[in-house]
Amino acid sequence: MPIDFDGDDEILEKSRSRMSDPLADHKKKARQRLLGAVFFSFFVFVLCLVLLRDEPRSFVDKVIVEDLFEARSLQKEKKDDKVFGEKLNLSIRDRRIIELSNSMVWMVRVGVFTDKKNAQILKDRLTSEGKLVLIVPKKIGILFIYYVKVGPLNQESAEKFRRQALSRGLDADIDRL
Repeated sequence: MPIDFDGDDEILEKSRSRMSDPLADHKKKARQRLLGAVFFSFFVFVLCLVLLRDEPRSFVDKVIVEDLFEARSLQKEKKDDKVFGEKLNLSIRDRRIIELSNSMVWMVRVGVFTDKKNAQILKDRLTSEGKLVLIVPKKIGILFIYYVKVGPLNQESAEKFRRQALSRGLDADIDRL
């Protein structure tokens, strides 16, 4: 005799609807990650608005600063610095940067050699052109490296000579004393 399961069909449907989704944990974590990413993006946006709301200060170009190494009295130097800073509204750090760029503390490295003879050849060639040239040896492990440097120069002259050296095929870079 056949068994009638008509009443059991409803029970089966209810039990299927109650069964949990096997990917429910993954879906929940994905929603949490998405929500976290949205909040993080909003936080970064607000932080950027707060930090970047001021206009950047422009760098003052072509400012001539008197050489501070001249023999002047300390009182006169302080007075001149105060007047200079007040006229251009520069911070102490900005004034120091301008002073360094105008002073003769820049060297242009035009060659790196493992053979001292090759470094000497480049030095002789640059010296014949009227440049002040140094060979600076440096020991790396058991190997000596010889740097050929031109200078000291101020920043503008060093940059100009670096561009000239690059156009002549030399591997040039600017160093500070």
